[in-house]
Amino acid sequence: MEQLTRNAEAVIFTPHTFVSHFLSFLLHTDYPEMIVVEHAFWERNLIDMESKALKLIVIDTAQAYFTPQVVANMRKTKPNVAIVGLEMQPMRKQLQVQFDAMVNTFMTHNEVRTTLVSFFQTQTQRATQPVLSRREIEVLQLLVKGKTAKEIGEELFISVHTVTSHRKNISAKLGIRSISAMGIYASEMKLIDPAEIRESPVQDDL
Repeated sequence: MEQLTRNAEAVIFTPHTFVSHFLSFLLHTDYPEMIVVEHAFWERNLIDMESKALKLIVIDTAQAYFTPQVVANMRKTKPNVAIVGLEMQPMRKQLQVQFDAMVNTFMTHNEVRTTLVSFFQTQTQRATQPVLSRREIEVLQLLVKGKTAKEIGEELFISVHTVTSHRKNISAKLGIRSISAMGIYASEMKLIDPAEIRESPVQDDL
């Protein structure tokens, strides 16, 4: 474990063994040789590990909630490492902002996988793809699932006007005007399972 810890590229902290194994499996789908360390609970010897390869820490939000100094300490000691919250129980939106991204058990495996592996993309890979914000990705996923602007606003706790603004930004960044074309893009980028794409009840083109 000590050697693996020093060379870890990703560390997953959760007492839920099945979930931990599944997240590790998703990472290995794209990066078979990646060194992923799984641990039930946060411990100082793991947080303080010296690993130049470390790029991602996934931590159960229950642990971050009960020990709020954990995330703060990691930000200080490892400023270049992404910290993703693993939400097993609903967490207040105010507490989610401390993480670079969130994954939860309500997401499809493709959504979780896309979130995790995005932190391992090279600068070249990132440069060849439009950069969508986390919120824009959420709006895009719901749009291609056939949700209306009102439904998206209610689900994400934002106004219909904000949803419309996000959609316009997504369209401008992708150079895509129709929801159906956005669905194809989301599927190709593995942002959504193709089976989840639905016909939109709203006007297709902007």
